[in-house]
Amino acid sequence: PREATGKTFDVTVYISDPASKRAVVEQQQPGRYHVSLSLAGAEVSRFNVTVPGAHVVHGLKALAARSRAPLRLRVTNAHAQVVEDSLILTFNSAFYRAIKWLVAIPALALGAVALLPDRRGEMSGRAGGGAGGGGSSMLPGL
Repeated sequence: PREATGKTFDVTVYISDPASKRAVVEQQQPGRYHVSLSLAGAEVSRFNVTVPGAHVVHGLKALAARSRAPLRLRVTNAHAQVVEDSLILTFNSAFYRAIKWLVAIPALALGAVALLPDRRGEMSGRAGGGAGGGGSSMLPGL
């Protein structure tokens, strides 16, 4: 998924039409393309272009809440032929990824410390003098 942060974002729409290139060579009227963009089912932009190529749509409003939504592109040419494409956008999730690591790193550090060998046990065993060394025991009868 692609990430969109902030209040607005831009989308570049690329229209490729080999028939339009033939029309220019034959000195005919170039095609007309009706382009519509919808985000999460609601139309956010609609425009017409007469030349294929890259067209930038500026200032599309991003969703305010952290979420995912499909961005759908629909292009209709002068002959009523329709091409559709879509992609999934994520909104405002970079902040939550940073928070995830702020929580995960201390938890991983505590886990690593818990897995370290206990050196205190080794030291107390030697301090008592070893087997039969007269060390004190917490258990009665030992």
